[in-house]
Amino acid sequence: MSDDGEEHALSAFDARVGAMVGKTFGPLTPYAVARAFGGPVSWTLGGEEVSGGDAHHYTVGAGAALRLGRRLNLGVEGMALGERSATLSASLAL
Repeated sequence: MSDDGEEHALSAFDARVGAMVGKTFGPLTPYAVARAFGGPVSWTLGGEEVSGGDAHHYTVGAGAALRLGRRLNLGVEGMALGERSATLSASLAL
């Protein structure tokens, strides 16, 4: 709910570029990653359209991918600098 009591959409657009470096040890691939990004965020404040941006336009961290058999991969990634985030993932090849 916004400050005018109405519900408004919040929209964002990011353009990202990144680099990863890692080494595979059997089924495990640990890696370091850095990404830079930017883009506007738009919302309504006091009935007026407003746009802004991120406090940080970069993120740096590390992760690992684990291959379990020919079809299943698990992943974990933690970004500790800049835009902070943590991700767990699973993928299945069909």
